[in-house]
Amino acid sequence: MPRIRRIQIKNFRSIKNLDLEVDDLAIFVGDNDSGKSNILRALNLFFNDRIEGTEPLDFERDYNKFALTNQRAREIEVTLTFELPENYHARNGERAIWRKKWRSEGLRELRDWAGVRESQNRRGRTKWTENKFTSRSKVPALLSRVEFEYIPAIRGKDYLRSLRGRIFKVISEVSEQSFRDSSTNFEDAIGENVEALILDISEEIQDNALLKLPNDLSQIFETLDFLSGEQNISLEQRGDGVKGRYVPLILKFIADKKSSLLERGGTPYTFIWAYEEPENNLEMRRAQETAELFERLAAGNTTQILLTTHSPIFFNAAGSEELSVSTVFVSKPDDETGSLGQTMTPSISDLDSRMGVMAIVAPHMAEAMASLQAVDQQRADLQQAINDLTANTRMIYVEGQSDNIVFSALINAMNISTDTPVVVAAPPQRAGANYVANMLRAWEYKTKHLDTERFRAIGFVDCDSEGERALKQFSDEMKRHKFVKLFPLPFSQTVTEAHNLGIQFSNCLEELFPNEWWVHAFDQDWLGERDIDGILSHSALIEIANQRTTRDNLYLGRAWELHARYHILDAHKIQFANWVASLESEILLGGLSVLSEMLREELGRIGVQFIAPPL
Repeated sequence: MPRIRRIQIKNFRSIKNLDLEVDDLAIFVGDNDSGKSNILRALNLFFNDRIEGTEPLDFERDYNKFALTNQRAREIEVTLTFELPENYHARNGERAIWRKKWRSEGLRELRDWAGVRESQNRRGRTKWTENKFTSRSKVPALLSRVEFEYIPAIRGKDYLRSLRGRIFKVISEVSEQSFRDSSTNFEDAIGENVEALILDISEEIQDNALLKLPNDLSQIFETLDFLSGEQNISLEQRGDGVKGRYVPLILKFIADKKSSLLERGGTPYTFIWAYEEPENNLEMRRAQETAELFERLAAGNTTQILLTTHSPIFFNAAGSEELSVSTVFVSKPDDETGSLGQTMTPSISDLDSRMGVMAIVAPHMAEAMASLQAVDQQRADLQQAINDLTANTRMIYVEGQSDNIVFSALINAMNISTDTPVVVAAPPQRAGANYVANMLRAWEYKTKHLDTERFRAIGFVDCDSEGERALKQFSDEMKRHKFVKLFPLPFSQTVTEAHNLGIQFSNCLEELFPNEWWVHAFDQDWLGERDIDGILSHSALIEIANQRTTRDNLYLGRAWELHARYHILDAHKIQFANWVASLESEILLGGLSVLSEMLREELGRIGVQFIAPPL
């Protein structure tokens, strides 16, 4: 599809002379009354011959009051440069330019367009040369298939009503025959019920009357409603934010249906949305979801999106290999200068003076939203796990997939009797200590209400800040539990010695692995350097500050030096766990003797029997 890559506007409202480059997703940011909306309205004038809604151009009102005519006729001019699809380049050039000019009497020329070809001059600089389209060029047909949609900032009842009416128009084109059949059936049903009326008219007035649906049912579709929920609540009765979220989905539906009309080899449609302040009436999470929807649509092959915004969520949109994003900062120093656009990001202090703290807040907003989404997914995963909980066998809960792999290997190495099986539950993504504690809470609640045999469950959490909080909260809440128990991972000699010397890395499962296993991980490039200064205890820092020792002396030459200097990279935790699980039972149980002995003892307490002592 062709994409707008350059916008040039002259003498339209607050815009005296504006020249901008834009990408697949173009974001216009700036203060109120800076002229952001006038950019989108100028494009609406260009494509749809109206400013907003059904409002036509009023030249005297819309012509820039400070324009310099230089004794020429007054003109409003909009010039768009499109990037053409690659299969159009050879005959037409890499780009196409389309100009429109208005004078007081109206539009001067509808199709002032040309191809633009890229070349190099003698100095190696890029230059663009215009060339008129030949009679065989398909670019005019391509540009004529651009469907431009202006979405106003206030998306009220009238706007939604018109959108619903357009649903009829597009689906009647797609399914003309089925619509005709349905209309005929509907007319027949009406005729059966008003047959007496038709007979009276025929007898009394001598007029052969028929009741027939209008050819254009768009007005009927405008009154259709979207109902939701068990109570079938009307969309008209829901909040403006909910209504607003329907808009891009309806537009996408219309675009998809219209695209499906094309016959093979036909000139494709291009859809360009000019969206005013999509964040209006949306709380933060819904605004983030809408921003992600826009990014997906703009990354596709049919839709380009240009939007104005004051929201850090939209301002912070990031590009990717599939999506190019441009941010234009629009300002208006004074009325005479008019609206200006800047595509390069100004300094933070400059942004702060123009737009408050938005530019500073934006990165933190994105991070907060990502964390919130992760929590939501974790909650959904946990709820699903609780719903699936049957409590019909002994269970072990652990924090993550790598823990699950190692614990399962330990269980398999312990020669547990098939009469008393135990299962290590597979945790969902991003499980963590709170997942373990919550599953044990659910187990306790479900088990104590069972009439059948009641099994017990245990859980293990890391000795880090999250694990310690989960343990404390669990202990405070579950004072009379009978069927569950939550444990911190035991401390190995390595961890104990390191902590005593002031190197306080968290006691996670991998820290219990012996040094020779860590050497293997180091050789496989599964380790990343640790910020040692960040894990030194207060007492160790004092010793170093008083020059009684050095940081290196705390760990160099120790059997656990690798533990202090490195950590397991998240991307390789599963690989490391699988390698550990592949070890022979004797090596596995011996290497994790502290954990395996504790695990065997606790399994015995919940009724697990062993065929023979572990090797």
